[in-house]
Amino acid sequence: MAVLNKGFNIEKLQLFAKILFSLVLIYFATAIILFTFELSKVREDIPKVLQTLEKTNKNIGLVTKEIKQSRETLPSILKESQSVRKTIPSILKQIDKVNTNVPLVLKESEKIRKSIPEILEESKNIRKEAPALLNQAETISKNIEDVSKEIGSGTVKGIVKGIITLPTDAIKGTVDTLEDITKDK
Repeated sequence: MAVLNKGFNIEKLQLFAKILFSLVLIYFATAIILFTFELSKVREDIPKVLQTLEKTNKNIGLVTKEIKQSRETLPSILKESQSVRKTIPSILKQIDKVNTNVPLVLKESEKIRKSIPEILEESKNIRKEAPALLNQAETISKNIEDVSKEIGSGTVKGIVKGIITLPTDAIKGTVDTLEDITKDK
């Protein structure tokens, strides 16, 4: 029976080895299927990657030119920066001068602020007097209009009267002169 138990164990081991081998084959087959699936995805992505690489290759020339231009303009930018740095102290001095003038400006604005109520009161008084002044101006304007009408009509009368009386006055003047001459003789 000991021999049978040993054989039985061998058969169990053989069966176990076959099951284990089958499981390993199934695992290996699954790995190959998953690898194939992933490989097909990679194969689909290859054209996209190639297009991206092609675009990148086209842009490399432009990027290289821009880098070259940047390198060429960099010295002028640095010189400009240096000149700006040189002007900063003078700008700071001007700011200091302005800062010293600020208190003076504030004092002046305070004086102006204090005079505003007086100005507003004067404006208020002028507003009160404005209607009377406007009435006076209107009256003066009306009087000037009336006087100018009278002057105009008087001028016209004078011209017409002068034209009509001129011959009479001329004759009268001649007669008076003749009478004077005859009296003298």
